[in-house]
Amino acid sequence: GVEAGATRTALSRLAGDGWLSRAREGRASRYGLTARGREEFAPATRAIYAPPLTPGARAWVMALAGPVAVPPERARPLGSGLWLWPDGPGRDVPPGWLALQGDICGLTPEAAALAVPEAEAEARRGLAVEAHALGARAAALDPLAAMAGRVLLIHRWRRLVLRYPGLPPGPLADALGLPDCRALVAAAYRALLPGSEAWLDTPLPGGAKAMPPPAPAFGMRFGGLRAPLS
Repeated sequence: GVEAGATRTALSRLAGDGWLSRAREGRASRYGLTARGREEFAPATRAIYAPPLTPGARAWVMALAGPVAVPPERARPLGSGLWLWPDGPGRDVPPGWLALQGDICGLTPEAAALAVPEAEAEARRGLAVEAHALGARAAALDPLAAMAGRVLLIHRWRRLVLRYPGLPPGPLADALGLPDCRALVAAAYRALLPGSEAWLDTPLPGGAKAMPPPAPAFGMRFGGLRAPLS
């Protein structure tokens, strides 16, 4: 559903802004990230392709913000200056904050809804349905359709994961009945790999060569693409 002209325009703008390099191969053009592009995309890449989060996190911190209101990673606002986040290394309470730390055995839907906006909850439910359906159909797709599905899957996933902090399996997700989107996306991505990689390995019309093999880091996406998810 993406027009060729729109794709060419977007690629041309990215190349003009120094994010992409461009080289002619016959009648085709090959694009790649520049050094600046790789540097800019690195944090997003790590967030998108991180392993599925460990289930069962029960140790949490609830804190009242102090003068320096810079919450830790994955903290979620509860309103009136209150924040909630799973306890663990690198998520210390900022200086001057008042905090309670302990195990959360369960939350009411009303309490969980304060930390998870309805727009996020609906986005997670919708993506879970799409990822499950795409993974189930992956084996029946031809290589081009598998590649298109892989691109669109990551496009939808990155819009969610780069907008909202991570939601580990546990009290928040359980109270709202939310699926583990990262695990579902990882499973669908793995199912799409054989077909999509076959398309990347095929020379294209117009004189363009097949894509080179992926770098070793590719195999570590979502915690490892060859081994089954734990």
